[in-house]
Amino acid sequence: MTYRLFYIWLNLLSLAVLIVRAQDPVLFQAFYWDVPGNQVWWDSLRTVAPALAAKGVDKLWLPPPFKGSGGGYDMGYGIADHFDAGEFDQYGSVSTRFGSRGQLESLIQTIHASGMDAICDIVMNHTMGGSLEYNPYVHDYVMADRYPLYPYGNYMYVWNNAPAETYYFKIKGGANDFTETTQDDRTGYYSIRPWYNHASGQNADGQSHWYEWDIGDGDSGPFDAFLIDLPGRVMEGQIASVGDVDEFYVEHTGGYMEMKVWSSDQGGDRDFKMFEVYNSAGENVTDSMKIHTWTAMTPASGRFPKSYENYHPNSVHNDILPDYHDPVFGQDFCFWSGQTGDSLKVWGTWLTQTLGFDGYRFDVAKGIDPYFVAEWLNTPAMQNRYAVAEHWSDTGSITYWVNTVNNNLTGNKTMTGFDFPLRYALQSMCDDPNYDVRNLHSAGLYNNGLDGPYITTFVNNHDVWRPYTSAHDPIINDLILAYAVIMTHPGTATLFWPDYYGGTFYNSDSSASFTMSGLQPQLDRLMEIRKAFVGGLFHKLSESGNPVYKKASDRYGADYAGAEKRLYITQREGTTGGRGGSILVINTHPTDTLGAWVTVQNSVGSNTLEDYTGNRPGQETVFSDNRVFVHANPRGYAIWAPAGEDISLSVELTSFRLEQQDRSIILNWTTASETDNAWFEIERRDPGQHSFETIATRLPARGGNAPQNYHYTDTLTVPGDYAYRLVDVNIDGRRTVHGARSVHFTTPFPFLVGQNYPNPFNPQTHIPVFLSHKSDVTLTVYQTDGKKVAHISYPSQSAGRHLITFNPEHLASGIYFYQLQIGKQHSIVKKMILLR
Repeated sequence: MTYRLFYIWLNLLSLAVLIVRAQDPVLFQAFYWDVPGNQVWWDSLRTVAPALAAKGVDKLWLPPPFKGSGGGYDMGYGIADHFDAGEFDQYGSVSTRFGSRGQLESLIQTIHASGMDAICDIVMNHTMGGSLEYNPYVHDYVMADRYPLYPYGNYMYVWNNAPAETYYFKIKGGANDFTETTQDDRTGYYSIRPWYNHASGQNADGQSHWYEWDIGDGDSGPFDAFLIDLPGRVMEGQIASVGDVDEFYVEHTGGYMEMKVWSSDQGGDRDFKMFEVYNSAGENVTDSMKIHTWTAMTPASGRFPKSYENYHPNSVHNDILPDYHDPVFGQDFCFWSGQTGDSLKVWGTWLTQTLGFDGYRFDVAKGIDPYFVAEWLNTPAMQNRYAVAEHWSDTGSITYWVNTVNNNLTGNKTMTGFDFPLRYALQSMCDDPNYDVRNLHSAGLYNNGLDGPYITTFVNNHDVWRPYTSAHDPIINDLILAYAVIMTHPGTATLFWPDYYGGTFYNSDSSASFTMSGLQPQLDRLMEIRKAFVGGLFHKLSESGNPVYKKASDRYGADYAGAEKRLYITQREGTTGGRGGSILVINTHPTDTLGAWVTVQNSVGSNTLEDYTGNRPGQETVFSDNRVFVHANPRGYAIWAPAGEDISLSVELTSFRLEQQDRSIILNWTTASETDNAWFEIERRDPGQHSFETIATRLPARGGNAPQNYHYTDTLTVPGDYAYRLVDVNIDGRRTVHGARSVHFTTPFPFLVGQNYPNPFNPQTHIPVFLSHKSDVTLTVYQTDGKKVAHISYPSQSAGRHLITFNPEHLASGIYFYQLQIGKQHSIVKKMILLR
């Protein structure tokens, strides 16, 4: 018998995104495409996580941690087993490309201890790596000449036990997209590859191609057909006109036989199919050659098996229409068919409560129904957590999708969208020497109606930064200008590993490489500026601040013609109780240092400003009419904010942890060093509230360069979700608010044991257990005659919810009784039914 205990942690839930907040978070993408595939990436991240947190990173975005069809080489986007995070031997490896499940869990613990959230890259749109099975829905879809075309790479024609015979295959054009006028999809070039005379059914791509354009249609008998002499031989043919038919034949010795047909035409999608099969006696045996798809999945984890019913088309959605049913990648999930949706919710709960993830990045969100995403995020484990959608499209489509999700959430609105339109505008700003920066006034999601809390900005990512591939499309020139924009604009800002660290990067076989320097010093400074001065209302001063453009060296001289195309100037007002706001100046002129007189909107907290990037010297005065002169170097940037502030962190916080003990929440935090720190304060947000209240002040700081450990106990009475954050106050009274952590507080009880589910069950069942305090747990299973058939101990289980999985591999069908012993004082007995 095998048993597994799944821990569902409740004490490290991430803080929801709120409309009102002091500073927008910083998200760090902790990977790039084809990171080293030696199963140590999780360990590498564990070594850098504390330093990233200390620099100001709030969230660490990890690559998909699931076993993909490529095994130890897969980047995780070819997801095959949702519940294999690197612990089952399948697809050629136990570990994923990034490491084992144990290494992943150790990394997540380090992320949490460092005060950051762990963001999981969610692949919910599709799967890969299944086995072939007959798919009646796809068979009927293809044979009925339906449109859009079902992807050739997702199916083939299969006859598992074909008798020894000579078989004739007829090929013709299928469906046509009548909205197109430049081509008829029923004509053009195609390829066909049979596999026969081999019982294993292994494919044999790689046989030399044959080209034969004058293939008969079989009307004159077998001599009018073309012999494909070798299994795996790829033949290339042409359907010259609508109604044209080509015929091939093979001499099969019996057993497994398959045929693959696809379009090899470069003129777009063309539809070709094998529509008839005959034997040498002239009998039509087409019905024996069925269309199969790679949709049969029996994962080694034993969880979430799949078949063709889980994918489009099916009885629920018998189509493959965009946007949410088309199989763009792999096999496309139907969330409303069978147990697909419920299984994905269980998976999300496992990711969150067992592995410990705090938020989610949705891969290929464009192909996922936003109503299901809202339903998924409404699952208790996933509620009120940061989420970001990779919806690679225009502002209107992204905004609609994000708003649809948020408007259907029962908790806080936590869905954000990656700002692809702004990213491409910034690419033009950096790489086009003639770019008119006034285009930025209307670029991106914020300028088109989506509020900052629902936006995640970025500059480069793993999809546009892929060296030595055709997908490589990074920002090349003056990359720091793009980062200066997103680090001062509304929204969660994303930093990208290669941009931050630099390094040496290789092609797929390591035969070529290049080395680049990172922007870590500049980005670290931008994070300090962001934490200190970037908050509050946002204004585009180069649009609404009545700008008057000058050369920086002649601010009272003649206006500078054309500078309106070169200077992009924005303002953040700052937050109540903060250090003030800031003014960003971007100058894209190649040679001239330019500036502008602008009108500050309301205030930035001081009448004397300095540039905190270190790029421009001196100070500038905000005059009584709120006019100020701000400037930046050629192809440079400056951020002007209240002068004289020390924005380096006075406290280097290395961990901030929460834990429930009976009726109290214990707060533990560790500092690596403390400079000029006077005391700490604790702020708490109560369930259902949107603001923090101070619950403890003047907790003495010890100071010095040595690590220090602190703790605070907060006694509670009302159950619910609480959030805490730490504030350090220096000797000048300046307050630094650190990132918040959340905890679910439950009213203490001795224990609760739920009914096992499913019940009846086969092959396994789950028993929910709730503990009020740390306890030893013992599971004992009895037959109806009292004979003990299973006994397993789980020592020293922490307070909170646990899920015991019972898998009786050798027990027969019948009624059994299970006893849960909690410590020495409490036990309970319940009945369960096993059906084989």
